[in-house]
Amino acid sequence: MKRIHVDSGALLAIIFAVLLTVFDAGQTAEAARIQAWGLGGSTGRVVNEVPEGDDFVAIASGSSHALALRSNGSVAAWGYNSRGQLDVPPVSDFVAIDANWDLSVGLRSDGSLVAWGDTFHGANLVPPGNDFIAMAAGEHHGVALRADGSLAAWGAPNYGMHDVPPGNDFVKIAAGQDHSLALRSDGSLVAWGGNFNGECDVPAGYDFLEIAAPQFGSLAIKRDGSLLGWGGELGASLPEGSDFVRIAAGSHMGHRLALRSDGSLAAWGTNPHGQCDVPAGNRFIDIAVSGGSSLALEVIPEPSTFVALLSVAPAGAIWLWRRRRRACEA
Repeated sequence: MKRIHVDSGALLAIIFAVLLTVFDAGQTAEAARIQAWGLGGSTGRVVNEVPEGDDFVAIASGSSHALALRSNGSVAAWGYNSRGQLDVPPVSDFVAIDANWDLSVGLRSDGSLVAWGDTFHGANLVPPGNDFIAMAAGEHHGVALRADGSLAAWGAPNYGMHDVPPGNDFVKIAAGQDHSLALRSDGSLVAWGGNFNGECDVPAGYDFLEIAAPQFGSLAIKRDGSLLGWGGELGASLPEGSDFVRIAAGSHMGHRLALRSDGSLAAWGTNPHGQCDVPAGNRFIDIAVSGGSSLALEVIPEPSTFVALLSVAPAGAIWLWRRRRRACEA
């Protein structure tokens, strides 16, 4: 029988050439899962029963319930359901979500708003229209941003919360218990509604990038990446640094979260349930605060095709060894 010579070096070279080709092609993927820590509101279910999956792109939380937006446009909800705040409309075209106390709000791909849960003072009666690009949920009210840069409000009219400031230059909004914040395109701030603790006494300046509205207070990120707070409900001092890109302030007095530009987290305020004990890592992309709990989305790299092919390399080596042995015995 004729012996068959197998060039092991050539075969291994081919195997690794294929692997490197796939690797260079960038065959990698990322996905986001929910991380939760702390108490989780009045039931604990916000922490203990987070939905499974790694396809989440945004997260929001009320007093003791939470929402998560999947990449396919559907919304998952969990936690306490005292007022139907978990009864998500059966559609898969959401592009943004928000929540506060027992109110849940969603923005659909056609530019319309939908709200469910709290009905007090018409908190679920969103304004009509298909030109909305952002929205924020307060305790019993909401505020929305139109494509032309103007604002709209609905729900509880207390303390002038429906008296949105005029103008068409707004770019971001936030809503607290009885007040709302808005960021103008020139980097300045405006606030309206209840001003019981100075939460509407916005600082002067044109260097603000992000805003958040706690229960009785206000927070902002400046252009240099530092944090600024005002009002009477900030708890512990703000963390230092100039690398913050996002802040989350829940519907309860207590604690706050911030996301740094490197993907790591910071927390401050009261910590009776470990809600400020942020997990290690720097692959976080979104954050939310719920009562005595904290939530975040963590990006998990999926195994690439390179890794998958690399896993079969040992099998290829074994096949090569057996082939050579048989050839030598022939």
